Amino acid sequence: MSTLKLPKTDKPQRPTGSIRREIKSRLNRIEDREFLRTVLKMVRERSAKYDSLPEFAKKKIEEGIQAAQEGRVTSDEEMRKEFAKWLDED
Repeated sequence: MSTLKLPKTDKPQRPTGSIRREIKSRLNRIEDREFLRTVLKMVRERSAKYDSLPEFAKKKIEEGIQAAQEGRVTSDEEMRKEFAKWLDED
């Protein structure tokens, strides 16, 4: 599973519904059959992987997404600094 990469910005995250609407709108204009098949395969695989997870894992994923949407995250840069501090304590 890939990690969630958040943009390095102070702007609020775009609502999921808005993202979905844009994706649907753009997909409706695409005529490339092979591209559409690839997108469908990606969506099906992602859904199958998620559906096979235990409920507690799905709950944690949803909690993490909610935290990210609310801005309750720690940047990669901040975590690297924390790790460096821990490693220097020895």
